Amino acid sequence: MSAINLPALDKLRLWGRIQPQTTKRSKFYRQYLWHGSWLKLAKNQLGLKENHHCIIVVPISQSANLHEIHCISGKTLALSPAEAENFCQILNHWFKNEGWRFHALQPDIWLLTTPEKLQFSAPSVLDLNDSMDSTTKPTGRDAQLLLKYQTEIQMLLHQHPLNQERCLQGTAPINAIWFEPDRIGSATSNSLYTNCTWAHGAQQFPTDYNSFSAQLSNQCSIVLFAEEFCHPDIQNDRTAYEHLLQQWEQKWWKPLLTALQNRKIQHLEINTDGPHGGLLHVCKPCIPPFWRKNRPFNGLML
Repeated sequence: MSAINLPALDKLRLWGRIQPQTTKRSKFYRQYLWHGSWLKLAKNQLGLKENHHCIIVVPISQSANLHEIHCISGKTLALSPAEAENFCQILNHWFKNEGWRFHALQPDIWLLTTPEKLQFSAPSVLDLNDSMDSTTKPTGRDAQLLLKYQTEIQMLLHQHPLNQERCLQGTAPINAIWFEPDRIGSATSNSLYTNCTWAHGAQQFPTDYNSFSAQLSNQCSIVLFAEEFCHPDIQNDRTAYEHLLQQWEQKWWKPLLTALQNRKIQHLEINTDGPHGGLLHVCKPCIPPFWRKNRPFNGLML
């Protein structure tokens, strides 16, 4: 990818020290978005007793080709809360005899309660990179049962009236679900701002730095988690990606640079995931680092 004109971000990169690191998306989310058991936090949110047996359920839309299955999940599905509730009611009726009950915790993340604990392991849906193959199947004692029910659900939802309506509206059908075991988070910040539905205890992501900074007290540590950079429609569309970066240049990088220059903030960290990920530590230098070559951001590695 060729260089993108982002002078404020480039100056932050010039001032900073990069620590390259490859981080899976699921680990990245666990690092910032919740602390402890995700299922325990979800049960508390729904008012369920701690001894309820639960697993994470993620609705997905999938399509197959010769070698793999393409899938999309998360906010890209544009599922409304009402649609999520309707899909859960359909599944609750289908699995009534098994004692399974689906709860639409978020439109794109559900909770499944079961009479007995299900033992299995599986890759995180966050690490699928929008594709599934034989290596992504669940394993463990109850894996075959889950695979069986996944097939039943695909047959149930195929051409279901709810999906027919979604297709008429131009949105992807919800034709499968992903069973996800509990994930343990390691977040440490009490001041998290994000619109990501995986987060617990977060406040809404602000629109820009200037309006956000006016509301802040002297807090020691603030985490801003911008999930929009993780969306497939951004990652697979160069024009949309560059547009998002230009928005961030004006709303965040430029005013953050000014705040560093004026000593309103002392330290800034920019962290990215994936194979080109890294942690950039930025503070205002005592002497401008004129000896460093300022390479424009190429859209991949900080």
